[in-house]
Amino acid sequence: SPHTTFDLAVTRSFGEKWTVRVTGLNLANHRYMLDNSNTFGGTHFANPREVAVQVKYRFGY
Repeated sequence: SPHTTFDLAVTRSFGEKWTVRVTGLNLANHRYMLDNSNTFGGTHFANPREVAVQVKYRFGY
């Protein structure tokens, strides 16, 4: 069946060297079926809400 998920990514720089990124996938925590075949062990559902944080530092050259 059709489905819609809400994903969001926000990036913020702090000065010239630091960057912080926050990413959210399936923020509404919508549960939907990806596959219902027996090929890979039966019914598979989408991942629940996921949130990740990335911190980057750029070293000078």
